[in-house]
Amino acid sequence: DSYINVFGAYYPVMRSLLPTSRNVLTWMAFNSELDRGRVVIQSKNLQRILLELGISRTAYFKSLKDLKEHDAIRGGEGEFFINPRLMWRGGDKRRHKFIAKYPYIENINAPKR
Repeated sequence: DSYINVFGAYYPVMRSLLPTSRNVLTWMAFNSELDRGRVVIQSKNLQRILLELGISRTAYFKSLKDLKEHDAIRGGEGEFFINPRLMWRGGDKRRHKFIAKYPYIENINAPKR
């Protein structure tokens, strides 16, 4: 179940992200909860990300800011949700239910609430 689906909105967003942000988002996708798009990053996970991606803490936090500005992720305090309009790890039926439950995701360009 490490298969990640990407969708149409993924490509323009990925082109506009910083290279480090792309790597962080990909890491998050492969380490997210199946059928939820949720990834929890605690201090021990953070060290793992930094080592695996070969980036600094500053680059990591800059990437988070970039990902949020492009609406690729939402959340904070170590708990993030990947926008299911961009990528999803799991079944398509659950993805559609998730999008229906959180209508703000319906339009990637809609203002954040």
